[in-house]
Amino acid sequence: MPPNPDWRPRVVFDVPEELLSEMSKTFPYGTRNKVLTIACEQILQAVQKHGEVIIYLIMSGKLKLFDGLSEEFPRVYGPNRSI
Repeated sequence: MPPNPDWRPRVVFDVPEELLSEMSKTFPYGTRNKVLTIACEQILQAVQKHGEVIIYLIMSGKLKLFDGLSEEFPRVYGPNRSI
């Protein structure tokens, strides 16, 4: 039997209720899936490039997504500006 052409792989994981609630309030409608997909792609690329140490750094809180973000970012791309 041929695979269903409408099938899409999915990843399911648990998050605290407060996190889901905040994401629902904060992310513009329809963007959550794309943002999380991009974040997963970037994490995968970092692990492939630098090894499992990336996983341990993230899990220990020593590596954060926006640690290297310039102080200029909020001024240039603030909440009322488009990227």
